[in-house]
Amino acid sequence: DVFTYNLCLVDDIELEPNDYTIDEDGGIIAAAAQIIGSYLGTAGQAFDLLGGDLSVTYRELIKDNIATAGLITDPEDVAAALGTVSSQNPLALMVYSALTECGGTGCYYIGVASNDLAGYTAAVNAISTNDYIYSMVPYSQDAAIVSLTVAAALASSAPAKMKWKVVFFGNDVADAFQVVAFTSTTSGAVVTTTDGDFITAGIVAGDTMRINYRQDATGAEVYDSYIVESVDSETQLTLTTSVSPQVVVAVKTELWRTRTNSELATAIAAQVAVTTRRASPVFVDGAEMLGETSLSSSYAAAAAAGMRCAQPPHRPLTNLAFTSLGVTNTHNFSDDELDTIATRGIWIISKREDDTVVTRHQLTSDMSVIDYMEQSYTTNLDSISKDVRDILKPYHGNSNITNSLINLLATKITGKLYEISNRDYAANIGPQLTSYSVERIYKDPTAKTTLLTDLEYGLPDPFTYARVTERAI
Repeated sequence: DVFTYNLCLVDDIELEPNDYTIDEDGGIIAAAAQIIGSYLGTAGQAFDLLGGDLSVTYRELIKDNIATAGLITDPEDVAAALGTVSSQNPLALMVYSALTECGGTGCYYIGVASNDLAGYTAAVNAISTNDYIYSMVPYSQDAAIVSLTVAAALASSAPAKMKWKVVFFGNDVADAFQVVAFTSTTSGAVVTTTDGDFITAGIVAGDTMRINYRQDATGAEVYDSYIVESVDSETQLTLTTSVSPQVVVAVKTELWRTRTNSELATAIAAQVAVTTRRASPVFVDGAEMLGETSLSSSYAAAAAAGMRCAQPPHRPLTNLAFTSLGVTNTHNFSDDELDTIATRGIWIISKREDDTVVTRHQLTSDMSVIDYMEQSYTTNLDSISKDVRDILKPYHGNSNITNSLINLLATKITGKLYEISNRDYAANIGPQLTSYSVERIYKDPTAKTTLLTDLEYGLPDPFTYARVTERAI
């Protein structure tokens, strides 16, 4: 009976694998099954399992798509290829999100063998040499995995590789963060601990105490929350309401603090750890899709990457409407708070007053100069560079560096740049090139098998701001 009373205090109830068997027809728990854990004030003690509610959850990492990248062009085909389109199946929802914006150009995808750095490393290595893939979007927001993906894009874009790529990645920060963890007992609204340092840790009135960790019927971790009224000493604090039932055996307890909007905006900006025009961290204040809300900004990053592929390479994406992505505006950030986020080069997706979901500003994580800050400069230059590269390809390795070759290449490159500058786009978008010049094609004086080509381009500038002077007479 004592154990039954304390069952609600257990923060992690899991049976050892040798204590049960489960198949498609049901499960059997061994008569001698025990629960072993660090709870109820113990460290690794075994308790006999006398009884209680039992829940079994099952989720599997599908490894069918980890060897090579697959390709889907229609959002309606995602479920058949990847399974149920839901946040419980992130790869499927990421692909769906991209496809709803990419205008039929298609989305490549690849799974991971393990949801860690090793798994993502294998996946990135498998796709980084694919010249058809331009935007890479990791689902994980882990700093090491983001850095890995960005490093791969930079390596692929180097002059020796000439397979230019960019990265879009989600950049979320939790509203609340843990300040201190300890074990405690309670008496009414008074919480007492032998291993806390409440004053030193900076605990203040208004912080939240979490206690009575346990699992619900679905296997999810749940807990009870109470608000701190006062900090009485390093080892004692008072809550605004009494804890019920009282905790007489010290259990896991945590104190958390919820960030203000201003603090959250600062934290979102500070989290970005890369600085390059080839990476755009994406943030949305509550993404929603297919009826699901509070989704990761990673799905919004996939949508932004899809839109990038659908639009002309030199078209700015600021203020363009998304098709299927919704925004709940969970925090209703002020313009100043959004500016704080954007200052770090974060691509914010927001909802306008008419409920249209748009990109607030097409930024990259390198805000040093406008040419790096505005993402369309990079994609436009990459597109032109690929065209020029493809002009040189047929002659690479099978020709000799002679005046006749130099003249031939000059003619070919000039013709291609003329063609690029005269491609037909809408009047508000205009040409990819506003000017161009083949400055010089010559043999490298120190590496005699290398041909150097100096080209100069004028790129169209995004229309981002307007100043209007009005005079009444």
